[in-house]
Amino acid sequence: MRIADVMTTSPVTVCAEVPVAEAFRVATANGIHHLVITDGQLPIGLVCVRCDLADALPRQPVGWFMSCLLYTSPSPRDCGPDLVCRLLLEKMGGGGGG
Repeated sequence: MRIADVMTTSPVTVCAEVPVAEAFRVATANGIHHLVITDGQLPIGLVCVRCDLADALPRQPVGWFMSCLLYTSPSPRDCGPDLVCRLLLEKMGGGGGG
């Protein structure tokens, strides 16, 4: 099996503030189980609709349930303490998403 057999080249995204019910609708309409969560145009995480959202309430923001965080190095939105934490995680390991 190749990764191309199970992954798409154009991932479906939803904004972190989108309600869980809308995320379910988007995933179902696209026949997928995983969504990329965005903050504006930046991808910030992943959510598995079946696993991560199983116990979520329909109106809760989908961003609360991300199982995997994505990191850019460094993000243009990082300031002070956030940048320090991000760089420490990247240099010392851990926090790399997964």
